[in-house]
Amino acid sequence: MFWIVLTDSERMENVTIISNFDMQLLCHGAALLDLILEPYFIYLILRCSPPAMHVYRCISMFAQWQLLLASLGYAVALVCWPQRAQLFRSKMFLIYTVIFACLPGTIFFPMEYILFTDNMCLNFSLRPMSCPLVGSFTLYLICYVTGSIYLLVKLGQDIRLRTSAACLQTVNLVKTVRRNCLCLLVNFIVIDVVPATLLLGIFTMGRPDHIQTALTVAAAGLTSHNDPFIDLTMNNEAVISSFYMAKLRHVAAFLDLVLEPYFLYLIFRCSPPSMRTYRWYLLAISLCNLLMTTNFALLWSPQISVIGQELCFTSSYISNDFLSVLLTVLNTCLFGQWQLLLTTLIYAVTAICDPFKVHLFSSLKFIPITAVFTILPSCFLSPVELLLFTSKTCLNFSRRPSSFLFLFCIITYFSAFTTVSAYVFLKIHRASRNLNSSTSAETLKIVRSVQRNFISLLLLVAVTDVVPVLMIVLSFVLMGEKNAENVLLTLARYSAVSISFYSSISTIITIAITKPYRRKTITLIRNVRHSIASE
Repeated sequence: MFWIVLTDSERMENVTIISNFDMQLLCHGAALLDLILEPYFIYLILRCSPPAMHVYRCISMFAQWQLLLASLGYAVALVCWPQRAQLFRSKMFLIYTVIFACLPGTIFFPMEYILFTDNMCLNFSLRPMSCPLVGSFTLYLICYVTGSIYLLVKLGQDIRLRTSAACLQTVNLVKTVRRNCLCLLVNFIVIDVVPATLLLGIFTMGRPDHIQTALTVAAAGLTSHNDPFIDLTMNNEAVISSFYMAKLRHVAAFLDLVLEPYFLYLIFRCSPPSMRTYRWYLLAISLCNLLMTTNFALLWSPQISVIGQELCFTSSYISNDFLSVLLTVLNTCLFGQWQLLLTTLIYAVTAICDPFKVHLFSSLKFIPITAVFTILPSCFLSPVELLLFTSKTCLNFSRRPSSFLFLFCIITYFSAFTTVSAYVFLKIHRASRNLNSSTSAETLKIVRSVQRNFISLLLLVAVTDVVPVLMIVLSFVLMGEKNAENVLLTLARYSAVSISFYSSISTIITIAITKPYRRKTITLIRNVRHSIASE
């Protein structure tokens, strides 16, 4: 365990998000848990691995990020070049694997070492010695993520083409490797890459008066992995200023106002007959995106501030008397999209499990049912949010009954949503294994497209909106006024920017995932590129 200490010439009152005592307990708990789990995991590797895993189990014993990439390469070799897979067992390949595993550490260690100003402190300020580390770290992450995605895509394509030629044990092993790499890659990005990138970026490019506030947020991710103590000094500045917030909102609004008409064109002109029902749900989601952008990024365009334990949203362009209306519209659009995504998932499970009832989703009688289902969460959450207002523009999340009621409603909704989604996904997975003759190939493509779109947009909302909002509410409820103000201002402004960009990002994801739309977009890009080149 180690300490993270920020020193400043004008030292202020020490403020920490997590106390040293709590951090020490968490570190000891994490160490005890890992000391119990790792011997059991090694026992499983040595005693419970089938013969097909005799190479993969050796990699699993020492698995870190380079070796995970090596295991992914081994899976590709098993599927694409099974005759060459035996090279992974040779002694010569063991030497190559050790070199491959040690290579990043060998490169990064000297660069980190020259940053030390004494035995304990590193200086990440903008100077020549910091730039090589930041550049190398960025280059490594780009290469690693690109290589991982390439191998995962190649593995997914080849395993569909070569499933009949490969034995069942090989297919199961390859799927295990894919799942393991995906899960650990997400864990790697969330726990290590994001906090480390924030730390390096803030130290290298941030203003000194912003560093301490930003580190408080970033260190929360690193401490869960590296077990440090924190002793941070803070001030009343936020990492994202109001000026940059306004610029980012304008960029987000412009981007979405360009994308949504193009997406509507794709829906009406490029949807195949098999999407005649699904496209109407995509249309509804697109209209929700357009309305949310107009409402939040253009009309409301909130200026966010934290006053004590009150979070204030002052409108830039419209009277604050309409703030409750703007908030209700935002809730309806945001949660309505989740409800529409869930409806598309129910449509997919109906198409594959009970195709004779799928026509109900395109009937006129189903429109009012879908409309009620879409606005239902907002009808419950908006009145609860209005109880939190102490003035026209400020919400109070302190320990009051209204705050706990709001937190209870949010957690209840997300729990119910997650439970229903998991149940529907499980039902689709089971039905996919026992397909009947009436299920066409086009139906299967639509179902898979719905699943991919649902998962992608669900992860997008969870990362960009849900997690920051929950952190804001929990910080107000659980933290003191001095501790919360700086962190909350940063989180609230980040949430506002992410909500502004949500519509355009979700539209891009839907276009990329839906095959007819993706093909049309690629064709248009190629035509534009050729026309520019010809001129």
